[in-house]
Amino acid sequence: MTYDARVTVPSWATAIMSALSKDVDTAVTVKDSDDGRGKVYKFNQPVPIPSYLFALAVGELDSRDVSPRCRVWSKPSVVNAIAFEFSQVEHFLKAAEELNCLINGRVTTCCACRRPSRTARWRTRASPS
Repeated sequence: MTYDARVTVPSWATAIMSALSKDVDTAVTVKDSDDGRGKVYKFNQPVPIPSYLFALAVGELDSRDVSPRCRVWSKPSVVNAIAFEFSQVEHFLKAAEELNCLINGRVTTCCACRRPSRTARWRTRASPS
């Protein structure tokens, strides 16, 4: 499936998706927000993907670039540790490109989210976006 999406979030939140980010409109009103303000994120996924690759994350997120085309997202308190963990992702992308597994030139976004459980393992999703 291909898709276009508009995601409305409170002003404190960030939305990321398994798609290309088009733009962000910060001048919107959100009824359920504490301050009444919000943002609208627009995304486009032009490459057909199976539905199990559809991903959306919204929350207090921060990002770090780990290479010119790779960015990681996570909660602000752990984003530097996540960036360190993913610091070699560019090498993996280059190896995959040599095998023709990825489209050249796309930015890859990785999101690391802690599972709400006692074991507190991390789940990650990487998407060419």
